[in-house]
Order: sequence, then structure tokens, then C-alpha cells
Amino acid sequence: MERNLAVVIGASMAGLMAARALSNHFAKVIVLERDALMDESNPRKGVPQANHVHVLLTAGQETLEHYYPGITDEMVRDGVDRVAWSEEIRWHQSGCWKTRQPCGLSYYPQARTALEGRVRSWLRKCPGVEIRSECSVQSLIYDSTRETITGVRVTQAGQQSDIQADLVVDAAGRGSRMLKWLEELGYAAPPKESMPIDLVYVSRVYQKTAEMRNWKGLACHPTASRPLGAILLPLDSERWILTIFGYLGEHPTANPDEMLRFLKDLPVPDLYNAVSNATPLSEPIKYEYPQQVRQRYDQIGRFPSGLLVIGDAMCSLDPVFGQGMTIASKESRALDRALTANTDAQSLRKSFFNACQQIIETPWLVTKSEALRFKKMPGERSPFIRILQWYTGHVFALSAESPLAYRAFLDVMHLTHGPEALFRLPVLGGVLGRALSRAKTE
Repeated sequence: MERNLAVVIGASMAGLMAARALSNHFAKVIVLERDALMDESNPRKGVPQANHVHVLLTAGQETLEHYYPGITDEMVRDGVDRVAWSEEIRWHQSGCWKTRQPCGLSYYPQARTALEGRVRSWLRKCPGVEIRSECSVQSLIYDSTRETITGVRVTQAGQQSDIQADLVVDAAGRGSRMLKWLEELGYAAPPKESMPIDLVYVSRVYQKTAEMRNWKGLACHPTASRPLGAILLPLDSERWILTIFGYLGEHPTANPDEMLRFLKDLPVPDLYNAVSNATPLSEPIKYEYPQQVRQRYDQIGRFPSGLLVIGDAMCSLDPVFGQGMTIASKESRALDRALTANTDAQSLRKSFFNACQQIIETPWLVTKSEALRFKKMPGERSPFIRILQWYTGHVFALSAESPLAYRAFLDVMHLTHGPEALFRLPVLGGVLGRALSRAKTE
């Protein structure tokens, strides 16, 4: 496999991080983005969900720092706050507030547009990397056998041209046309797993109030009987962003008065109290997310050489869990490692897709398990799912009093550890002790 030029379709976080990984292995990398990238104050057309709460979790921030040493310090110098996750975010889940003892994990709140703009500026400094905006990929180009992708056909400024490439990486997100392109080339679509969650969320930006607070962010998770929730996080030193959400027909609307009534319906009054007297700085914006989907490229048999898929184009998870950008960042590290270990295209494809599914597996299982807690959610509650829900339910409850249990939960949520973190001896002992205690009282 030649490594002269790699093309990335899409300048999302997945595309930007993939391009950085590719720059370690290819003489030139071109990122192709159909939207304009001039205005970083407003979301581009292809990412309407950027108007809502976004969080780069710990594993994502660590990947960012790995590829761009010093970027975290730059954020802080530019005024991005460091938020200690457990101490400074009040989180209500499973009928209780989680402990606020130190757990050692932090994040750096900012608008997604600001984060992407910062990463683009660092990526542009990498030798051999080029970002082309307002450049739309029309189709793949391929050899006479249709077994090797040799580049892409693009349109820019009204002119059509071909870009010859040794590797094409699709990071076009949920708008990806990969399945259509594969069908046109005579390839079967990968096996697909989907789960209808019927999620709607609405977001609005507020001026922070002057009241004294002992928190920087608030969150209220849905319950099994009421699939409603909300999260309030800082955008910067002056502004909050509020996202309210509901599943299975219990949907918020973009009406300002109804947004406040929605907050009143939550099991705790804290989010309503925080914003009821705050000054809105934007109109409410609504977004619909009908289902989470993953394409099992790891299970596909025949697939063209010189082509990979990354990010939401491969797997799109319930955005309430805030793991999308972090998963894409971890996939970029997997791409880097796969390129280091494999010199031929087919081995690269198998190695990369298998590694990505290992990254995706736990978040997919967790989001599926949590969705199936909702009484109205269709789907089979297998014995495994019921046991998982039983165990994690105890972990959630322990997180109200045990920093060790909360840290284990956060390690899995922030994708720094796998599910084995939930079975550390103090956590396992706490779960069993709590279960036995409850059994004696029933």
C-alpha cells in the first residue's frame, strides 16, 4: 500500500482527528469539507447538533493532548475553564445526587464550534496537511476491478475534478453516503444494529446569573417511568448552555415558557431555579434523534481496498451520553496503530474495524441497557441486560456515597477504562453488600 496521499471526507472532530493520525503515515493528507469553515461563532450547516451541549470526555482530551502537546494549556490561557467533574458538577441520577468528593477527572467546557476551530488551527500546522472547505465529494473513484478505491471526485467552486489517493477515510457522520457508494460498486452493506430511542432535545444559551453557587454544572438523568432530563453546563465564563431532552414521545418543545415547565417536571428543582431568572441569549433550538445505529464493518466479508470509515459514519450513539467526539478520538488512535502494524490494505481494514468495534462495544451496550430501563422502550430485556441493569443500578446508588464507586463509573463513562472498572473489589463489595442489605429488609 503506497502512502503518498490520504483523503478524509468531512472536517468534523472525527475527520480532524483522523487526519492528524494519518499525517504520521502519509506524505500528504487532504481534508475535504463541503461547508464553509470561515465563521467559528455559528455551527456549520452539516453539524446542526453543534447548537447543543457537547463534552469532550477525559479519553478524548487525552488523545487531543497526545497529538497536540500543549493544546490543553492553550485552552486554559484562552480562558477555557477547567471543571472538576465530580466536585463541580451536581448530577442527579437514580433518585439521588452523586457524591462530590474528588474523583480526579476534569473537562474543559466550550462550544463545539470553538473546539473544532481550535483543533483545525493546530492541524493546519502539521506538515503535509491541507483542509479544503466548500469542497463536496460527489463519488468514489476506483480501478477497473472495482476492488480498490483510488480517490474521490469532488466539486469545488463549480468545477469538478478527481483527487487520486492511496487511502480514503469517510468521516462524514450521519450524512455519510458510504452505503449508497458501496451499493453502486456492487458491495453488500455491512450488518446493521439499530435501536429506536425517539429522542428530542432543545437547547438555549443563557447569561450566567450573579447568585453564589457551589457548582459549575447541573445534570438530571431520566428515570424509568419519566424519560425526561436536562443538563446545564458553562460555555465560557459568562454563559451557560441548557439542553433539555425527552424520549418516547415525552418531548420538549422550543417554546420558552414550555421549556421552563419542562424543567419544573424534573424530580429536582435545581435546573429550573438556576435558569428561571437568567437572561436568554439565544432562541431555543430543537433537534431530533430517532435512533442510534452502528454499522458492523468488522463483520463485512468483501470490502474495497483503500477505503475506511470512522466516527458517526460507523456508529452514532445516543448523544445524551456525550461520547461521540471521544469515541472518534479513540478511533483515530486505533487508526494510527493499525497503520503502524499493517502494510497491506486488507490487513489494515480488518485491524482497524476490529479495533473500532472494541472501542464502541461498551458505550453501545451501556446506552442500550439504559434505554431499555424506560418502561415504554421496545426491545428485548435479555437475562444479560437485566443483570447488567441490576448491577449498574447499584453502582449508581453507591455513587451517591462512595467516591470509589463514582470514580469507577466515571472511568467507564469517560472511556478511560473498560467495564472491568465497575468490578474493582471495593465496588463489587459495595454492590454485594448493598444488595444483601436490601434483601434483608424486604
